[in-house]
Amino acid sequence: TDGEPTAHIDGRDIVLIYPPAESTARRTLAEVKRCADEGIHLSSFALIEDYFYLGLMNFVEKMAEVSGGVCAYCDANDLGNMVIESFVGGRKKRRVVG
Repeated sequence: TDGEPTAHIDGRDIVLIYPPAESTARRTLAEVKRCADEGIHLSSFALIEDYFYLGLMNFVEKMAEVSGGVCAYCDANDLGNMVIESFVGGRKKRRVVG
């Protein structure tokens, strides 16, 4: 997602709601749980420029908690460094399977 969840499917309808609704967040987290049950762990990050986005931080943390993944935060100025650090750190920890 590029932000808090603002859409979900209800029957045959696509429901678009902004600002985000609690029902959309619940449905999104239910889908995250289904992914986790299938062994899919979600890792995500949020670009946080000010305190306006605390709701997004809470949602990203909840996604990581439900999926067994990880989350990270930064502002736009630190995004490049964060991506490089994550890539380099991940390369040190990766292992060959098979």
